[in-house]
Amino acid sequence: VPAPRNRSQPDVWRNVWQHTQLTEDGVRKTIRREQRTLRWQAIRGAVVDRFGTIRGLRTTELGAGTGDISLLLGLEGARPTLLDANAQALALARFKFSVAGLEPSCTVGDLLDLEATLRGVFHVGVSYGTVEHFAGADREQACRAHAEAIGPGGMVAISVPNAHCLPYRLNKWQREARGAWPWGFELPYTRAELDRIAGRIGLEHWSIHGSSFLRDWDQFLLNPITQRIERFTGFHFERRTPLDRWCGHALTLIGRSPG
Repeated sequence: VPAPRNRSQPDVWRNVWQHTQLTEDGVRKTIRREQRTLRWQAIRGAVVDRFGTIRGLRTTELGAGTGDISLLLGLEGARPTLLDANAQALALARFKFSVAGLEPSCTVGDLLDLEATLRGVFHVGVSYGTVEHFAGADREQACRAHAEAIGPGGMVAISVPNAHCLPYRLNKWQREARGAWPWGFELPYTRAELDRIAGRIGLEHWSIHGSSFLRDWDQFLLNPITQRIERFTGFHFERRTPLDRWCGHALTLIGRSPG
């Protein structure tokens, strides 16, 4: 797949963040929703297993946007640094953090060319929905940046859309056909590609986790119906299924650097 003409798509993301409106109640709902996701549980469990605690860890989120994963880490006592190419996205992230009584460190910059002060200094490097917006050599380099940001024995967690998730692919196809897809170039990953990249960027003891496939139907195709079910019955769709590993929308690569 050829790389986009402008690899960072500044116009796309400028439009996304200009039309993003946040409220305190909405932020609190986002926190509660993310805290019960299988993705967060996998990341949290891996970090605690590696370091014994999240409190006091230096973490960085690359291509952070509004910093959802960093906010969850901050609520557990981490010291997050958010990196994004768009200053408005980081302003939105600061608002989210303020709702929780927190304040992140924010840096405007290019994850494909990390400045020296961001290299090798973090315990954990993460991203949600970032590296799928690159192609060609930039695709691997965007993943490599996570490994460059952490010190010896540090951890990375890279979450990407799964090319084999049917609800996501149908939703994306429908929105692109209507001209309503807002996120520009987005090329999902397969488990095999993530596995190859993990080895190339020098990770050790890595694993790839899937998100709730049941939740994907709620999120991408059946939301008006499932919202009513959740409202009237209390049932939520963030539940494990045998298909999560292969078909869940969010594939999350979790691994360690040597040392």
